Amino acid sequence: MITKDPALMELEDRFLSDLERIASNLIKYCDVAHAKTVGHLSEAILRWMDFRLRFVEPKPRQVLYSNKFPKALPAEVDRALRAFDRANVLGEDINPFQGKGLTLFHDVSAENRAKRTDHLWADWGIHHFHMAPLPSDPSKYYSTRSGPLLFTKVFDNAIAFIDVGDHEALEDQTLLETFVRNWPEAAESFRLKGVLFSSARHSAAEIKQMRVAGLATYTAIDGKAYLPNFGITTASTSSQVSLARNNVVRGARDLARCVLNPTQPLIPEISASGVNPKELSLDLTPRGIGIFGTDKNQCWLVPDAKGPWAQSSIGKMSVLMLPEWLLQKIQSASVNEALQSAD
Repeated sequence: MITKDPALMELEDRFLSDLERIASNLIKYCDVAHAKTVGHLSEAILRWMDFRLRFVEPKPRQVLYSNKFPKALPAEVDRALRAFDRANVLGEDINPFQGKGLTLFHDVSAENRAKRTDHLWADWGIHHFHMAPLPSDPSKYYSTRSGPLLFTKVFDNAIAFIDVGDHEALEDQTLLETFVRNWPEAAESFRLKGVLFSSARHSAAEIKQMRVAGLATYTAIDGKAYLPNFGITTASTSSQVSLARNNVVRGARDLARCVLNPTQPLIPEISASGVNPKELSLDLTPRGIGIFGTDKNQCWLVPDAKGPWAQSSIGKMSVLMLPEWLLQKIQSASVNEALQSAD
């Protein structure tokens, strides 16, 4: 029987507790709803991962249009679509077009299963954006929920405009068909290979029911079968979010193991400081997540997903918890606070 080092177990538990507190603080910082209505779904890290993965990092992206465009749209909607196109090209923040569902409507800990995540995104990674004007009031962030929706597939350096429709289109299989037929290479990751299947086309009501129940089923398009990569759990949350949460936990455990192993490259500075590993903790800094000593005057940054740590569980944990766009926001806030204090 393999027994775990008690010191390692203690440090793992402390780091995980610290990350749970950090996630809770980030949830509050970004005004993300977290009702904690359902006990086993109330973990802050899980809630943070749902928001973290659905938030689209502001960066320049090439705009690609499906064969559903051009199409006749009301003048106001057309203006909103053009503004959204321009915002992507310029690398501006497009998340206001997602609407309040991003932070307020959807909550993994909600009692209502249908409100725990964006099920279309959870199944196929398809985002939807409200094609309505942004508010003129600078204190308001989101566009209104009026008007039709633009359905897109967001990539690292491009965004594919699939189609414009209403909220009923969220469960319309035509969206997936349009995506597959226009970008077959991008859809390959969803395709089931070497599988015999019957022609399957589900109604909107069936799709909605299966998503809420957490049931995954294949969809037949042009003689090929497609299945969600991650899909939806039986708790009606995103499986991709659960995987990200598990990666955070794995990174925290590996970080604790690294701290207690003096042969690891991260550790010599900590070991040389003479700090007792039992007294180490994790917390936010303007430069990233830090490992702090007892008196908080000693701090070592947790490596991010760059250089030799790019593929490590520790680097992945760091960037999952604190993405670059949010780190920049925190740094700007810290600078502003320092300037105000100087005044």
